[in-house]
Amino acid sequence: VKYMIDGSTVCIDLASGCVDTDHFKADNDAGCVLCSDINGSDETTNKGVAQCKACTKTASQKPACTDCLEGYIKEGSDAAATCQACGTGCATCAKKTENTQCQTCKSGFFLKGSAPSECIACGDTAQGGIDGCAECSGTTGSLKCTKCKVNYNPSGEETNLTCTKVCEDETACGGTAGSCGAIVVGGDGSMTYYCSQCRQQ
Repeated sequence: VKYMIDGSTVCIDLASGCVDTDHFKADNDAGCVLCSDINGSDETTNKGVAQCKACTKTASQKPACTDCLEGYIKEGSDAAATCQACGTGCATCAKKTENTQCQTCKSGFFLKGSAPSECIACGDTAQGGIDGCAECSGTTGSLKCTKCKVNYNPSGEETNLTCTKVCEDETACGGTAGSCGAIVVGGDGSMTYYCSQCRQQ
C-alpha cells in the first residue's frame, strides 16, 4: 500500500512502486510511506518527518529528510534532520521563522526587494501591493497582478491585470467604490456581492 499526500492509498508492488523520493519503503515491507507521514506507524524507524518533501531510508534506521515542503527549511542532517517553518508567506527561506529571510514567496505574495527579504501579500497596498490583487509576479517596483480577488473585475493583459471592485448590482450602492462588502454564499458555494453601505446624499 502506498500512502498519497491527499490521504488516499494506492495498491502497488513494493519493489518497483516505492522508488520515488517523496516515499520510503517501511521496514519488513510494511508499506510505502510518505516522507511527511508522522502518524502511520508505531515504529520510529517507519515514521516520516513532519513537513518533509523528500527522504531516503536505510533498513532499520529512521528516514533522513533531504528536502522540505514549501514554507519549510531543513535543519540538521541525516536522520536528525527536521523541517522548520519559514516566515509568513515564504516558499523557501534562509532562516526559520524570520519574515525577513525569505528566498522565494508562496502564491499570493511577492518578495519585497531582493532575496533574502520579506514576502508581502499581493493586495497589501500599504506595502507596495496592488489593490484587489490575489496573485502577482515580480517584486517591489516591477509588480504585476496575474489574478484578482473575488469581487474584483480583472481588466488588461493576463500578466498585468487591473482589479476593479464591483457589486452584483452596480446601482445598488449608488456607484460607491469599495462598498460591496456584503457577501451571500449560496447553497452551491457561489458568492453574490451586495451593498454594505450606501452613498451619502
